[in-house]
Amino acid sequence: MRTISNELQTHLESETTTICTLWKLTLKDNTVMGFTDHTVGITYGGVVYESEAGYMPSAISYTIDTDVSDLDITGLLDSGFITQVDIELGKYDYAEIIVYLINYMDTSMGHILLKKGWLGAIEINNDKYTVELLSLMEALHSSEICNLYSPSCRAILGDTKCGINLSSYTTSGTVSSVSSSTIFNTNITTKPNDYYNNGLITWISGDNIGETMEVKDYTQSSGIVTIFLPMPYTVVSGDTFTIHPGCDKSLSTCSGIFSNVINFRGEPFLPGTGDLLEYAKGSKSYQSSVEEEE
Repeated sequence: MRTISNELQTHLESETTTICTLWKLTLKDNTVMGFTDHTVGITYGGVVYESEAGYMPSAISYTIDTDVSDLDITGLLDSGFITQVDIELGKYDYAEIIVYLINYMDTSMGHILLKKGWLGAIEINNDKYTVELLSLMEALHSSEICNLYSPSCRAILGDTKCGINLSSYTTSGTVSSVSSSTIFNTNITTKPNDYYNNGLITWISGDNIGETMEVKDYTQSSGIVTIFLPMPYTVVSGDTFTIHPGCDKSLSTCSGIFSNVINFRGEPFLPGTGDLLEYAKGSKSYQSSVEEEE
């Protein structure tokens, strides 16, 4: 149940209201940003809520069961507050967001909490971003209740279940030349082809310092590294990085690259559905089916 002051309740029940919504965004680095759909900026609770961000929220809906109630926010990238570069850098990933409703003519009436959650998937299309606001119930829906059998490993490379110390497999390198926004030559030429596939490259100098990207392909000749997506800023010769191999969660990779079969969290030798439904050879049912075919 939401709490509301008597003054604000009386205002909402009146024939004419002066209300607006406030959006408080708390980033992973604890930076607080505020936006409002009012025509001018508002200061409330020590936070300045800007009105120039040019965004449009969808309608807020609620459910009484455990279905996830979500909300989409659409905004323009030319607002000066939210930029495409910051979105691509992951600045807003998993940021907490709180939505309030207030009386902008008298903020002392307090507020109504409309929504609380965090930012989900962000899409960019034609200089416009659309972000999904996930409710707190999403945490329950995405929680793992129990493990299921699977032929591939269920651990994440480097986590406690995996047990691998990634620093032992991490190498430092330097870009020697750039072929395109996703392909460049490096001084790493000691590992066999595909060794760093699905791994992670982290930039330790240059404009992309601190940023990471997944490795699509590695070729030993000239240390050619191909990444899945371009970095937010141009990669140039002399940029330095660290890189470590990835894991396709197969038993062969776990054994061949990491020698970590003892911690493999999969069941590659379990029989498939076809094997489970197949008649046992020599059984009466199996012999009958063979005789019918003959």
